[in-house]
This record gives sequence, C-alpha cells and structure tokens, in this order.
Amino acid sequence: MSPSIIFVNGPPCVGKTYFTNKFKNESISVMELNNQPINDRRIAYIHKYFKSNEHTSAILKANISDGADISKIFSKNFTYVFIYPNSARAYKERLLNAIKTNKKINGIPDDLVDLFNEIKQKEALGDVDDLLTELTTKIINNTRLIYDDHLKLFNNKILLILN
Repeated sequence: MSPSIIFVNGPPCVGKTYFTNKFKNESISVMELNNQPINDRRIAYIHKYFKSNEHTSAILKANISDGADISKIFSKNFTYVFIYPNSARAYKERLLNAIKTNKKINGIPDDLVDLFNEIKQKEALGDVDDLLTELTTKIINNTRLIYDDHLKLFNNKILLILN
C-alpha cells in the first residue's frame, strides 16, 4: 500500500491544527500553508515536499477556497478532509478565544478583514458580541459555498468532519 496524501481544509479556527496534531506521533509529516499565496513557486515547493516524503504519509493543512488551486497542488490521488463548523455558537467561542489570546488567525476572507480588525480593536472593551455574530455567520455561510463548490469539483469525494 502506498503512503497517503491527506489535504485538511476548512475555515480559520475550525480545528485543523487540533486535527493534524493528532497525527504528529504517527510518523506522518505535516505541512502548513497558513495564508501563503498559491502560485507556481509555492506549488513546486509543495510537490518537492511530497516527493521528499514519498515513502511516508503526508498531510497538507491549509485554508484554500479556490478549488482550481487545490487541483494544481494535487495531481494524483489524495484524501480530502474538510472540517466544517457544526455549531455556530461553539465556532463563535473559538473565534473569540483566538482573538482574546492574540492567537494568529490565518485565512480570514479578504472581504471580512475589516470586520475582523474592528472586533480585535473593540474586544478589550467587551462590546463585540454583535460584530462577532456577524463575522461568525459570514464565515460559516462562505464556508458552505466553498464546501458545495468543492463537492462538485472533486466528485463528492470529500471526507467531512463536523467540529
């Protein structure tokens, strides 16, 4: 049996790191893209990484919304794992916790960066519930559109994890 390549995707703060950390003691290499642009140079680097780890399983963890970029990265068989926020309330709490602890949050959609920055500025005042609800709702709605698009693009071959 040949080693597996696993692609773990999903919105920010959904649990991708938690999920991939479970495999670190299993001799599976994990590569994180963390908001790095997907261009020819990055794709070549990823392919080189897969080649150098061709005898072990590898996980690529990212937040990539463009299905065409995913298709460029994975030219052969891979397992696509999409982590989706199952509970808006729990997801909102994870976002707030990440903001409160100044955790680096990768993958905020470009159209939501201003809202996210406003929440970060107002968080110390404690007056962010409505703004955080708006951000959470928009990320979840955006995530649903991305997931639906990817289902079509990858012929319904996505393992969905509700978190």
